[in-house]
Amino acid sequence: MRLFMLTVLVVCNVTLINAQTLEDLLRITKNPNQYSARATGIGSSFMGISDEISALYYNPAGLSRLCYSEFSTSINMNRNSSSTQYLQNSLGGNVNAIDFTNIGFGSIINTRRKDSIALVTGFAINYTQEDDYSNRYSFNGFNPFNTITQSLTNETSNFSNNYAYQLYLADTVNGKIMSPIKDSVQQNGWVEETGAKRSLNIGIGLDLNRSFAVGLSVGLSWGDYNYFRNFVEEDINNKYNSLDRVNFTNTDFTRLTLHDSLAQSFNGFTARIGFLYKLRDIARIGMTITLPKLYTVTEHFSRSSTSVFDNGQSYSFTSSGRNEYNVTTPWIFAMGVSTSVFGLILSSNVEYADYSQLSSGYATSNLISINQQIPLVLGEQITYGIGAEYTFSDFDIPISIRGGFTHIGNQYKVAEFDNGQNVFSGGIGILLDDDVRLDLTTRTSAITGSYAMYGDGFNSSYSLKNTLSTYALQITVRY
Repeated sequence: MRLFMLTVLVVCNVTLINAQTLEDLLRITKNPNQYSARATGIGSSFMGISDEISALYYNPAGLSRLCYSEFSTSINMNRNSSSTQYLQNSLGGNVNAIDFTNIGFGSIINTRRKDSIALVTGFAINYTQEDDYSNRYSFNGFNPFNTITQSLTNETSNFSNNYAYQLYLADTVNGKIMSPIKDSVQQNGWVEETGAKRSLNIGIGLDLNRSFAVGLSVGLSWGDYNYFRNFVEEDINNKYNSLDRVNFTNTDFTRLTLHDSLAQSFNGFTARIGFLYKLRDIARIGMTITLPKLYTVTEHFSRSSTSVFDNGQSYSFTSSGRNEYNVTTPWIFAMGVSTSVFGLILSSNVEYADYSQLSSGYATSNLISINQQIPLVLGEQITYGIGAEYTFSDFDIPISIRGGFTHIGNQYKVAEFDNGQNVFSGGIGILLDDDVRLDLTTRTSAITGSYAMYGDGFNSSYSLKNTLSTYALQITVRY
């Protein structure tokens, strides 16, 4: 989400939409870990299992465990419920998005024998929608402390770029741009976000012997993100009701409206190396190394603004621009274990990444500031999860019951911020016949943060809680 966070990193950002924030970088690099309905149902603790097409993402070595050729496709419904609290007012909202999220094909491309043991080489290709950015929320409240007009006034001393000055909300007093609109205004508006992240991956898994397999997957990622904000500030108490043309201590201000928009597109390349070891018939141990991903980001931004005064006069001011920059993600190391006993599969995994290694290139002055602050603000992230799947094989139609828990670690090392999440998931798998499986999954997570509406956030911050529920339906056909 395009949020202006209250950190030392983002405090230095102006309210103009063109300034990149750390959140822009983290949103693109986020790893959603939900690439198939079955894997999501067991908390994405799939690294030690990896016996289907989604092994491309969890552990490509598992492609050598394919027993048949298979085709799979899925559809997801995401429900993002939001709750904001601003100036002691609470508002709620939600947005639903239904997407075709997956289509893939996997097959055995070679089987050779060594000491009477069949050694398999498996292949897969898959398209997936990795993430959905849909979100919508509103805010509303009376602010007795400050105004966005003051924030706009203090942004720059350049007359041609100063919004408050161009809208006749500020003037020069003793050579300095000043505005009398300092407090006691009604503020309201809404934010809407759209877009998605997608990828196309191809990979191969190879048995080296009966116990050990290796694999490699490579992929292209691309996506878009769109942000819209409408902000209105009004003098509902008629505090500003006359124009002082000498010292500009008052003005007949009625209303200020700001429309901000950001259209962002990005693309990148990723590669993942996997290893899978079968410990007799007791367990499978998997390990993956995800190489740093390089994204190229292009964004177009604009702001249109209008001021209205008591006498009916109004003024408008618009600006727009374009940015282009690179984002390089850190290395990701992960390990997982699974075991199977009497129809019950238990699995777990742990993932490590050092986000102080996150960086951005094509450095504008704002990106230089972000790069300097990243090692101070971001740190190590540890994500772990557990999951279970039990199959009732005695039924006429075998049914598998799944459940899982994942903790996504906090990427910040400053105590004031925590973007860690606890994710709960569950689902069922129905084997319609020997070659067709239907999987249904649900996944729920929530994240809460405090953000600045404008300026440094002092008396203009708001709390936002997002609860994301995902429902997935997937069908897999083996042949």
